Amino acid sequence: MQSLIVSKDSFTIQTITPGALIEQYESEVRGTDPQMHFYGRILYWDVFTDRTAPGAKPYETRWSFRYEPLKGCFVKSAGGFAGNT
Repeated sequence: MQSLIVSKDSFTIQTITPGALIEQYESEVRGTDPQMHFYGRILYWDVFTDRTAPGAKPYETRWSFRYEPLKGCFVKSAGGFAGNT
C-alpha cells in the first residue's frame, strides 16, 4: 500500500538481453529447443479510488511474451494470462 509516483512515461526495472540468456541455456541444455517466456503482473491503485470503500480493489495489468531467437523479437504468448494490456 505504498505510493509510487512515476514522473515520466516509463522507467527501466531491469535490462535483459534475450540472446545472451538463450546462449547460456543452450550450453547447459544441449539437444533441446529452449524457449524463453516473460510474464508479469502489476496491481496498482489510481489516485481517485477510495481504498477503504467496500469491494475496492486495485487495477491489474498482466502480460505474457515469448522470445523468438531466430527472428530476434518478442511475440505475444497464447493463452489467457495477458489481460488489460
